[in-house]
Amino acid sequence: MPVSIPEKTNATALTRAENRIKNADGVIQHIDASLVSHEYASTDREKLEKLKKDLGEIKSATDNEIKARQNLQTAYDESSYANKDADPEVKAKQKALAAVGKANKTVMRGKKNTVNEVCQSCLDKEVDSIMDCNTPYYVKYGKGGGGGPQYKNCHNQTLGSYTGWDELIKSNKKTTSEKNVLVAMSANEGDMDAVQAYDSEIVTVGAMQKTVNPQGQGELPIQLKEFRDNPETRAVFDRELGSKGYSVGVAIGKNKDGTPKYGNVDNTLYFTDPKNPNAKPITGKELDKFIQTNKDRWPDTLGPFRSLGRTPEFQEKQVLDFNNRLASALNKTPVGYGHDIGDYVSSEHGAALVLDQDVNRPGYVSKDFSKALDKFYKAHPQVSIDPAAWAENKRVAYEKEILDNYASGRRGTDMANRAKKLVDQGLSDAPNSLVFPP
Repeated sequence: MPVSIPEKTNATALTRAENRIKNADGVIQHIDASLVSHEYASTDREKLEKLKKDLGEIKSATDNEIKARQNLQTAYDESSYANKDADPEVKAKQKALAAVGKANKTVMRGKKNTVNEVCQSCLDKEVDSIMDCNTPYYVKYGKGGGGGPQYKNCHNQTLGSYTGWDELIKSNKKTTSEKNVLVAMSANEGDMDAVQAYDSEIVTVGAMQKTVNPQGQGELPIQLKEFRDNPETRAVFDRELGSKGYSVGVAIGKNKDGTPKYGNVDNTLYFTDPKNPNAKPITGKELDKFIQTNKDRWPDTLGPFRSLGRTPEFQEKQVLDFNNRLASALNKTPVGYGHDIGDYVSSEHGAALVLDQDVNRPGYVSKDFSKALDKFYKAHPQVSIDPAAWAENKRVAYEKEILDNYASGRRGTDMANRAKKLVDQGLSDAPNSLVFPP
């Protein structure tokens, strides 16, 4: 008995549905393996879990389709009609299949992956495109086609989640208000284990985004030197950086064989490739080139900083350095005035605004705060130039107006958005809400 076109179509669709189940299973296995073997940011883990859930729903819908098509095929096989499609039993199974198809239309994943198609290779690529927390990857930067490697900020190692806060506060090394300011401001910077090398600097590390400049110097080598020279943390430096080829020294020229000649002041980061027994210390442009042109070595060149940023010892170092930067920023004197910035603003919110600009554009802080004061005193010429002479019942309004002037006039990268983020952190605007340790 000849096979009708509808019967052939059903047989072909049944095979496709069975393949769809296999493809969905393959992607689910890929997701499960990735979730076990990799560390992800919570949002990325949620993406993978959502994809897995979607595929589970597609599998369930496809399984219903397979059963309906198998029932239809059985009806075809058992029919004695010359025209099997006229058989009432076949018609009933076709109707049941149509009902399943209608129900399956509500089971979708976006607009491209429905129950009618599961592209395993496409979805495998999507899974792999969700970067884990421990694999450096290339990112584009700027308009000139530049870029370089970075580790994803997974927000698993933030100032807010730092486990040493209670001890620092208990030991009077920090106060709760300082914590509030630093945690809020860090939302504009990086995680404590942040590492990237895609812009003009050789490498940028940590919550304060300290850098190594094209000469191999900068705030990061200074911070690393202090960490290395502290007897309590020297072993951590040696384990995380020293054993991986990194050192901090000073170059005052070159020896006859071309190797760096060292002086006595430590301010330059060097890398000596531990995989090359003949390697010489490199820094500056030479180190930058080594990092950028050896993608397979990114775990070796950037990985040590990632690992260092996850140690409790270096995290404490970052917190204490952040606090020193906060005090230093508030101790700056506005251009043309005789009192420190901290005399004019004493709230958590005000301190965070000043620290935020000082980390981003330190050279602008005194000038921009001066402009904010100029605008304030132009509007209130009767107010004393000495903030200590302000009446307490006036200080709230005075500080708010000065901070509004300052927030709107700060120069730097994305200052308006950075200021908004600080507002969203719920910092206190009350004068004297920022308290330093006794």
